[in-house]
Amino acid sequence: MVKRAQDKGLPYPYVLDETQAIATAYGARVTPHIFLLDAQGTLVYRGRVDDSLEQDKIKTHDFAAALDALVSGKPVQVAETKAFGCSVKYTKR
Repeated sequence: MVKRAQDKGLPYPYVLDETQAIATAYGARVTPHIFLLDAQGTLVYRGRVDDSLEQDKIKTHDFAAALDALVSGKPVQVAETKAFGCSVKYTKR
């Protein structure tokens, strides 16, 4: 992940959740399942990236709208959407 982040020039932190504790704590059910936190660590958006898997059927860019609001200092209008995708496979403990 460190090399990939460097190669891609990713300017943001990421978490490698080897124990799945973070995914469990936030309740991640599918991939991708977005959890957007503000500078204080408060969850301001959770849910899907867009409203469709098919590019030509996308009507709302939910994550982009939440991120735009956050960086503009405005409240996130839609704080939660239904995430969809492949289910997260948790390890058995």
